[in-house]
Amino acid sequence: MARTTSPEGDPGQPRTTPRRRPRSAPHHSPEATPASPAPLPGGDPVRAPRRPAWTATLTSKAGLFIAVMCCALAALLGALVHVSVTGQTVSDSGTRR
Repeated sequence: MARTTSPEGDPGQPRTTPRRRPRSAPHHSPEATPASPAPLPGGDPVRAPRRPAWTATLTSKAGLFIAVMCCALAALLGALVHVSVTGQTVSDSGTRR
């Protein structure tokens, strides 16, 4: 708590400094506030602003790209494992004769 002098100027009486209002708070009395909030410039305060139409296509393209890259990686790893296991099988079969 910040200590300041009281309104009378007595430094012996501690008091807390008053809280500052947020910048968006109205500068008039609470009795004068309307019952329902005024609409905000960005839209409804409960709902987020609407995204542009191109974000949906970008999202689907990103999802498709990730799926294709995962499949390509799985195919590459499968091919590498197949070659490795085939090489081990051939080398083991040649030494058992």
